[in-house]
Amino acid sequence: MSQQHTLESYLSYKEKNTDQGIIDFFSDKIPSSDFDALKMSLFLRSEKEMGSDINLFKQQIRERFGERGAYISNLCNSGYFENDFIEYYESNSGNFDRFYDLAVGREVIAIFVHAGMTYSTLRNIFENKLIQSRRFQLESFKIHGFGSWNVELINSVVDEYQNGIESDGKKEFTINKLVDEHQPPSIIMI
Repeated sequence: MSQQHTLESYLSYKEKNTDQGIIDFFSDKIPSSDFDALKMSLFLRSEKEMGSDINLFKQQIRERFGERGAYISNLCNSGYFENDFIEYYESNSGNFDRFYDLAVGREVIAIFVHAGMTYSTLRNIFENKLIQSRRFQLESFKIHGFGSWNVELINSVVDEYQNGIESDGKKEFTINKLVDEHQPPSIIMI
């Protein structure tokens, strides 16, 4: 994608102003570097929805904002900002900073599976999320993966835990599988 095409796409995106409500909402609620990563991620998401190749945008976000920016981008693409974060703020604004720090800073609300992950890597990440969820008293986390390979990887790891882990005779968690019909083969598990 040429710089000229990218500039034209961005100007068109800005003119449509489809995400301005999200931008306005978070402008004073999250750290400024996170806010900049969010704005770039919203544009990336718009380009993705139009069928553009977004790999260059993903790379630029990662280079500019590091792994935290890449995680913000994944959260943005999965709708966490307009759904989970706004909803949490509106119901519990006094604890939003703590929730946001856990969600973004410690990456406890979601796992994003990508093609470079192995079974053992995902299994370790999954087990760490279980530990973090208990420690921070979170009710759930989600696993996202797009494409049949990632879905198979998720299933192979999660099937191992399908019946939950029992502690003191009580089931500690339940896994629910949901397939998003509006995306390529994908799965989200809570």
